[in-house]
Amino acid sequence: MSELHTTFHWRATGLSPRDIQLQAAQLQLKLRETVDPYCPHGHNGDSLTPPMRDRLSQLLQRFLDARKNVLSQATLAGQISSHPWAGVTNATLDPAQFSAVGERLTQWQACLVSVSGLLGDLGRFLPAGTDASVPMTELGSLIEALEQLPEPDDDVIWEYLPSLTGERLRQSRNGLDMFLSLGALSIRLAGRLSPWDMFDRSCLNRHQRAVTSLSKHLAVEASLGQVREVLMRTDSFVSDLNRLAPELEALNALIRLPGEAVFTTSCNGLGELEKLLGIISAVPHSFLQWRDPALLQPQFDTALAHLRRDLDALNQRAETLGGLFDLNALPSINQLERIRSALEGGKSSLWLSTRGRAVRQELIKFCHDEDLALAPIVAALPALIEYAISLKALNDHPIYAKHLGRLYQGPDTDVHMAETLRAWYRAVQRSYSGERARLGQCIVTLPDRATLSIRKLRQQHQATIEQALDTYHKLHAVLAEQAPLRDNHSNLLDPAHGIASVARELRQALDALNALATDDHHSIGQLIEDVKAQSRLIDGQTQWEEFRQQHALFQGMEMEIHGSVTSEAMLRKAIATLALADCIQSVPLATLRRVLEQQSRPRLYEQLRKFAATLKKAQRDEEAARETFAELVELDLNAWMQGRPASPGALRTRNQLALQRARHLNDWLNYIATQQQLHSLGLGRLADAIIEGRVSVDQADLVLQAAVMRTLALELNQAKTR
Repeated sequence: MSELHTTFHWRATGLSPRDIQLQAAQLQLKLRETVDPYCPHGHNGDSLTPPMRDRLSQLLQRFLDARKNVLSQATLAGQISSHPWAGVTNATLDPAQFSAVGERLTQWQACLVSVSGLLGDLGRFLPAGTDASVPMTELGSLIEALEQLPEPDDDVIWEYLPSLTGERLRQSRNGLDMFLSLGALSIRLAGRLSPWDMFDRSCLNRHQRAVTSLSKHLAVEASLGQVREVLMRTDSFVSDLNRLAPELEALNALIRLPGEAVFTTSCNGLGELEKLLGIISAVPHSFLQWRDPALLQPQFDTALAHLRRDLDALNQRAETLGGLFDLNALPSINQLERIRSALEGGKSSLWLSTRGRAVRQELIKFCHDEDLALAPIVAALPALIEYAISLKALNDHPIYAKHLGRLYQGPDTDVHMAETLRAWYRAVQRSYSGERARLGQCIVTLPDRATLSIRKLRQQHQATIEQALDTYHKLHAVLAEQAPLRDNHSNLLDPAHGIASVARELRQALDALNALATDDHHSIGQLIEDVKAQSRLIDGQTQWEEFRQQHALFQGMEMEIHGSVTSEAMLRKAIATLALADCIQSVPLATLRRVLEQQSRPRLYEQLRKFAATLKKAQRDEEAARETFAELVELDLNAWMQGRPASPGALRTRNQLALQRARHLNDWLNYIATQQQLHSLGLGRLADAIIEGRVSVDQADLVLQAAVMRTLALELNQAKTR
């Protein structure tokens, strides 16, 4: 039978499903409120055995008893947080350690007495009846502020100190920063601008127009030296372009293509010209005279490779036979066959017969040695006949003639020239592909007179073209991204926007900047920043005049035309006064701040610094003693102080309470131990609800029983649905 059967026990609970559901319903009805928030966390039917349920109930009762006990010891009725040992969280403390707890707390208390005494001594610096208490959280800031108090000098204007607080101090500090920054700007410009130009707004306007013009054309990282180098070359550059312009027009007329002209007075046009001159000059002119459409055919390479092999074989035979025979005086193949037939089987007396003498006369015509030796001639004649046959075949080879065009000259074909031209054609094809293929086609089909004219153009103007391109590339390096001349297709000779017009505008801008633009290492960006600095200086001077009229501390500080102050003494006084005001305002004790603002006795500052050193030692001793106690008891300082500020006096009072109620420590530890056990056994939410008053003490056990049965009932319902 299933364990869900009403008569069976549910898991390890010792209860039947019916009993569980009945008790859960009865307890829920009795409480009249849900107990779901208090269900024991991490428990189920296997863990909620009868012994476990009894244990939970007993533990809850011990917790309630412990809570009742510590409530009776609290200094404020009903508030556990007012217990003398509230804030101690180490539930594992052993009674044997209680004496150590008392000793460490006593040591901490002694250190607090020392700190409190010193803070009491601080009262001698304050008006009578003034409170010198300082929270422990601000004690470090007070010590640091007192340590940093300067030795006031004669430059401090004491009467201004009371007013230099809050927003007024901030404004004064900003005003001093403004004055010093304006002085820095004037120093930056003083070496290159006269005192009058530096603060002259009309001069600034000229400078602003000039840098606007420069930034329109030039990159901010370009140096003035680079710009001047380019400008020095522009006149000769324009002159070179004017000399080249007619040549380019003639070349465009020679190479007619639809659309815009290829060779123009632009960087791109000059580049095309340089490229063309290089291509035409890449091979001897004598080779270009042999250009042929066959060079563009893919079969050309294969045919030329075969021809090279045939010629190599023919030349090897010629080297072998050339010692015996004059290969340029060979008779016909039929005659060679007849001679071979006559000599085959011949004897040494052959030359004595009429026929033999006729053969000898024929041989003498193409043999080098008239004293003919029969044996070597007979041996070489078959190879000679093969050579003659191969020679005849090469003289009229239809395949070679078809694929090599007029470059094929039989055995006299210049293979090197053919290979050179083929490589040249392919280079042209690579250089002029895609949309530029038509230009490449025009180049390979130029008439001889045109190629000669281009070679002559290269000889006459190569240096000019290279120099012009070099000048443009140097110009390109200093141009801004948006500069019109940066476009490689722009006409460099355009009257309105060409290089001459731009160079003229740049020269005028540099002349307008005059002394600002004398350093060749200066960049255009730095020049722009210099002009911005001049603008800030002029605007800042006006702002400073308005500011100093409103702040008495700066009345005597005028920005003179040369950018310095009228009285350096006044600047020193302002700096010293503000420095002292900053230090005073960092002191966290308001009453002491007011004393420092009013007192002009340097002796007071010395006494306070010495006092800070003594107080600092006492503070470190207090921190060490507090840490030793806190580490042992795992102290929650905020709970220890019940949320109140932890001033030395308040801490002493709180510690004294614990020392006087040392006997209550064990009860407190028992309370937090049972509380932690409830949390560890899954009843933490119930314990918290009891502490916070959401569950009454009288109903705590009833809530526990209801929560346990509710947990089991929910588990049963889930099992049924599965």
